[in-house]
Amino acid sequence: MADIFVSYCKEDEKKVGAIINKLEEQGWSVWWYEGHKSPGVDIDENITKEIDSSECVIVIWSANSIKSRYVKGEAELGINQKNISLP
Repeated sequence: MADIFVSYCKEDEKKVGAIINKLEEQGWSVWWYEGHKSPGVDIDENITKEIDSSECVIVIWSANSIKSRYVKGEAELGINQKNISLP
């Protein structure tokens, strides 16, 4: 379980990696798909578990990610699981 779950679009992986590095340099543990691929593990189940157990969900919005149903789904899951109310 990580302090921070990061949702992002695969096309933004290089830039996101730089953000992850900065967070980890500050002492945060971070879960992101590229850093945590596990063969044989149901990724949807794993993502749900990781979002639920994290202290924070960061969604990296970009021109790519706003088109991704996966990023939108992870953002919604984070909102629902963290009981966040939006204006």
